[in-house]
Amino acid sequence: IDCQLDIFDFMDTGYSKNVNSRLHYSFLVLSALLLIIFFPFLCWFYVKRIDLLKL
Repeated sequence: IDCQLDIFDFMDTGYSKNVNSRLHYSFLVLSALLLIIFFPFLCWFYVKRIDLLKL
């Protein structure tokens, strides 16, 4: 029972919650950056492919 209580105490501490939210936030920022970087590239690639198909 003591072991279970320790685990739950660790899960409930503000530190673990803070780390969890930080990881989640950084993941969101990273995915947003990837979208911003790759979306124009994908659009450009798509347009180029259409041009090649037309030729």
